Amino acid sequence: MKRHRISLIVITLLPILFIAAGLGIGSFFIGYSQAKQADYNVAVSNDEKSMFSLTVSAGHEPETLVPKLRELYQANPRDSFPTDQAEANAYYGQFRDIYEFEEYSELNAAFPSKIATEILDYNLIGFLDEERARFVVLLAKGDPSLRMPYLAGYFFDVDVAVFQESNTFYGASFYDSVRGTKYFTSGIASMKKNEDGKPMFWVLRQTNEATIYRASSKFRDNYLLLISVTFVGVALTNFIVIFFIVLRPIKKLSKSSDKYVDGLHDGKIVDAFEQNKSPVETEIGTLNDSLFYMQGAIGDYTNQVAEAAKKEQQIATELSLAERIQSGMVPSAPLVTPSVECFGFMVPAKEVGGDFYDFFPVDENHIGIVIGDVSGKGVPAALFMARAHTVAKLLLGSHDIDRINKTLCQENGELLFVTAFFALFDTKKRTLHYVNCGHEQAYLRHDGKFTPLDQDPNMPLGLDDTFPFVQQETTLSAGDALFLYTDGLSEATDSKGALFGRMGIDAPLNECASERGDGLLKTLWSKVQEFVGDAPQSDDACMVICEIK
Repeated sequence: MKRHRISLIVITLLPILFIAAGLGIGSFFIGYSQAKQADYNVAVSNDEKSMFSLTVSAGHEPETLVPKLRELYQANPRDSFPTDQAEANAYYGQFRDIYEFEEYSELNAAFPSKIATEILDYNLIGFLDEERARFVVLLAKGDPSLRMPYLAGYFFDVDVAVFQESNTFYGASFYDSVRGTKYFTSGIASMKKNEDGKPMFWVLRQTNEATIYRASSKFRDNYLLLISVTFVGVALTNFIVIFFIVLRPIKKLSKSSDKYVDGLHDGKIVDAFEQNKSPVETEIGTLNDSLFYMQGAIGDYTNQVAEAAKKEQQIATELSLAERIQSGMVPSAPLVTPSVECFGFMVPAKEVGGDFYDFFPVDENHIGIVIGDVSGKGVPAALFMARAHTVAKLLLGSHDIDRINKTLCQENGELLFVTAFFALFDTKKRTLHYVNCGHEQAYLRHDGKFTPLDQDPNMPLGLDDTFPFVQQETTLSAGDALFLYTDGLSEATDSKGALFGRMGIDAPLNECASERGDGLLKTLWSKVQEFVGDAPQSDDACMVICEIK
C-alpha cells in the first residue's frame, strides 16, 4: 500500500489554524452583524426624522392633493399601466389639475430639501390602493442625475402585507441594472388617517445599499486585514517553535529508531538511542530518555518472550497429547449388536473437556450405557472426567451407583462433581435399568416420537457419599431409542445471549426422529450450530443414541 508522507508541522498547525479561523470567523460575524444593524438603525432613524420634518416642521402634508389624486385615479380605473407612449400621455393628462393646486407647488418646493438625507437617492409620495395592490404616485423627487419617470397618477404593483407590517420597514432589496447598484426600498406611513382608519399617504424612499452600510463595510475590510495578518503571524510563530523544538528532535529519534529496528532484524540489540543531555526538559526529551532505557530492557524482555514461547509450545504439545488420550477414552466406533445399536458424538469446548460417554457389553446379556458432565472445563475437568469414566465403567456392571458415588467422593479436594446418566440394558428381557444423577433430561423414542423419559431427581456424583440414589426400570420395544445429551446442547448460546434450551431440543429432535443412528446426531448438532451462529462454543457438547432392534 502506497503511503503519503505528511509533515508533522502540517498536522500540528492545522488544528491551531482551524481554531483560530473559527474564532476569527465567529467574532467577525458577530461584529459585522452588530455594525450592520447599527447602520440599519441610522437609516431607519433618518427615515423617521425625514417624515417628521415633512409633516411637522415643513407643514406640507398633502391633505388636499391625496384625496384629489385618489378621486381622479378611481374615476378611470385601469388593469395595467399603459405601455404605448401616446396612451400614457393621455392617461397622465387626467391628472393635470393636481399641478394647479398651490399646495402641490409648496410641497414640490419643500420635498427635496426637507425630506432628502445624505443616504437618500430618491423618494416618492403617494397612496396605497389595497384592493389592486398598487402604489399610486403623487410626487417623486431625488438625485437630479437619476432618471425620474414618475408623474402624478403613475402606479406600480406592491406587496400590501409589507406596507401594513409597520410604519417603518425595509423591503426586499433589488438590483438596478442601469446603474449597476443594489438598492433598498423603505416605506413610511403618514400619521394622518383616512375615514377607514388607514394611513392617508406613504413616503417611499430608495437608498443605495453601499451608502446605508458604509460603516459596516469599513469594519469588514479592516477586520479581514487584521485577521489575515494575525493568521500569518500565528503560522510563522508555530513554524519556528515546532521546527526547533519538535521536528528536529523527532527526526533524530526517527533515525535512531531505524537503526534500532535494523539491528533487531539482524538479531542484535543495538544501542541506537543516546541519553538526553539537554538542560531544557521537553516531552520529546522525555520520550528520548524513555527509549534510551527501553532499549536496555528490551533485550531482557526478548529473552523472556523466547522462553515463554518455548514453554507455550510445550504446553500446546502436551494438550494435544491429552486431547488424543481423552478421545481414545470414548468409543471410536458405534456399538452394533443383534439387539441394540449405540452411537456417540462429542465436541469439547477446549482442547480437553469434562464431558464423556460410553457404551459397552457388560456380559453376553447386558449393555452398559453412560454419559456424564464434570463441573468446569479444561484440564481439571478432564482429569476428574477420566477418573469418573474409569470408575463408572468398572462398577456399572453391578449397577452399584452408591459405590460409584462414594468412590468419587474420596480424595475430591477440589470439590468437583459430575452429573451422569447410567443405564443397563438387558438384551433378553428388553428391560432398561437406569439412574439419572442430576443430569439433563433423557428422551425415549416410541412409535416414531421422542418424549421425556420418566426420571426421579437425584444428586450429582461426588458431593455426598451417603445420598441414596433411586434406580428406575422400563421395558423397551423394537424400534425404540434412548437419546442422551449433556448441557452443551441445552445451554448453547447465540451472540445475543439467548439459550437453545430444553424446549429448543424437543422440536428439532422430533423433526429428525425418522433418522437413524449417527445421522440423527449430526442433524441435531447442525440445528444447534445454526442457532448459535458465529458465537463461540460455550461448553462441551456430547450426545448418545441407543436404538433397539
